[in-house]
Amino acid sequence: MPRATNKYAFESKIWGGLANLALQLTGNCGEGYGFRAVLNKEGCLMTIYSQAFFPDFRDRGKESEAMLFYDPFEGPEYQFIKWSNAKLETIERILNIRFTPEDFVAKDGSKLELFPSSHGVMF
Repeated sequence: MPRATNKYAFESKIWGGLANLALQLTGNCGEGYGFRAVLNKEGCLMTIYSQAFFPDFRDRGKESEAMLFYDPFEGPEYQFIKWSNAKLETIERILNIRFTPEDFVAKDGSKLELFPSSHGVMF
């Protein structure tokens, strides 16, 4: 059974942004509507593999330079997100979100000094 691994508010903001992007792209953000968004090295959106059209979306675009990944599974219970080689500015722009310094303070009070350009989180 998966378990939640989120610690920071920025992770929740990205999760919300990815869910909103899924909703805009497909009309739904629940199970069966995951996607992998392939970015180029400049952070431009190049291709989106939607689960609705590509059941193997988890395997598509793995060789890409950068990507955003959203995978809601097992009903509303679990959602996994990840990104790789994506700058903070790119994520803010594509997902239409803005981060504050407080977003990088963990629940236990520890601070993240740099935005992780590659990261994955289970909700």
